[in-house]
Amino acid sequence: MAFVGYAASRRFVSGPMNPSGLEYFMIFSSIGPVLQSIFAIVATVQRGTKIPVVPFLMEGMTNILQIGTQVAFYAHAKSVQIQVNRYEEMSVQEIRRERSILQGVILYFAVCNFAVWFVDSFIEVRTSETGWQRQYYDSWPVIYNIFNPLALAFRLNSFFLFLKVLLTKYVSTQ
Repeated sequence: MAFVGYAASRRFVSGPMNPSGLEYFMIFSSIGPVLQSIFAIVATVQRGTKIPVVPFLMEGMTNILQIGTQVAFYAHAKSVQIQVNRYEEMSVQEIRRERSILQGVILYFAVCNFAVWFVDSFIEVRTSETGWQRQYYDSWPVIYNIFNPLALAFRLNSFFLFLKVLLTKYVSTQ
């Protein structure tokens, strides 16, 4: 999705990002879910043949890739400046279409981050026999208890930052 949003916004002017403390915190807290995914991959490989290894490995690698593209896309989306009177070479309909695609991708990331935060916060998945967190939690409960709060903070913080960018892009174009 980040690539779709980037492609839709490539014709808009980008300004400086001017990161705030919450954005630095989002980058720092992204260490939590990345390390959770790495440890889940290692725990899955160590467990051997009791569980299907390939789906868990693919899920862990996909999580790491998603987190990296999400952080990079956030930085790009925040710097995009959408001002209708600034683009003479684009029609108003083209600007609205590209803006709608960009806003849709930003909304997608906001909703996904909120959903992951909600599930990981309020639904006990590590007790499920097939849950990826069970493999990880059983192997290293102390490490899980250190990185899980960072992962939760990353998801909730990302939700609020994407929501802020979405509202900024919506208000600035009205």
